[in-house]
This record gives sequence, structure tokens and C-alpha cells, in this order.
Amino acid sequence: MALDCIAKNITVDLFLAVTLKYKSLDVATMAPVTGITGGDLYLYSDFDVVKHGEKLYYHIFRNLTRITGTDAMFKIRVSTGLTVAEYFGSFGSYQQAEFGCASLDQDKVYSAMIRCDGTMEEGVPVFA
Repeated sequence: MALDCIAKNITVDLFLAVTLKYKSLDVATMAPVTGITGGDLYLYSDFDVVKHGEKLYYHIFRNLTRITGTDAMFKIRVSTGLTVAEYFGSFGSYQQAEFGCASLDQDKVYSAMIRCDGTMEEGVPVFA
């Protein structure tokens, strides 16, 4: 399902409010869908609308009103002698020259591992 969502640039956010009536919920099976698509998972165990209702409302409000970009492509350009070895983020890790994601919001972090392939001259600026 996650791969189908990625192909259509869909991000999945799950709000799971589990009551005491249900003894268990298989979150481990559902969580990868949100992680792979760049979404968020909100879990409210032993949900009680009186205790947790305001928190649930805030999370839904924040999720719908935060600044979000869609269909983003990333490519980091570096100086000669450096190589971007791997990207990391809410999608896991990616080992190609560039990567794309269905959506990007202000609560997400993406990073890259930069590898030095040669010798760097002292005093020469390096850009990444």
C-alpha cells in the first residue's frame, strides 16, 4: 500500500485512538505506511475523550494547518572531491543521486551523509 501511495504522491497520516474496549492494536503493521510515505503516526492508547480530546484536536489542527510542500525533489550538490553517499529522513534511507517525497512539512527533517573521495586542500573552501 505504501508503494502505491508513493507512486501517486500520497502521504498517509494515521490518528489511532484506542479505547479500553479493544485489548490490542497491531501498530507495527500500520506504522511503515506512514514512515515510508513521509506521514505521521499519532497513537492515543487508553483513549478517553475527556482526557485526550483536546490533544487529539490540537494534533489534527496542527496537521492540517502547518505549511506543507508537495511533490518535492532533492539533490545536494557538493564540491569536487565530495560525494553524497546516502540520504536519511522520514522515508528511511536512499542511496541515489537524488530522491523525491510526496510531501514535506515544517516538522520533518532530512539529512545526508557526505563522503570525502579524495584529499582536500587546506585553506580552500568546501561547499555542500
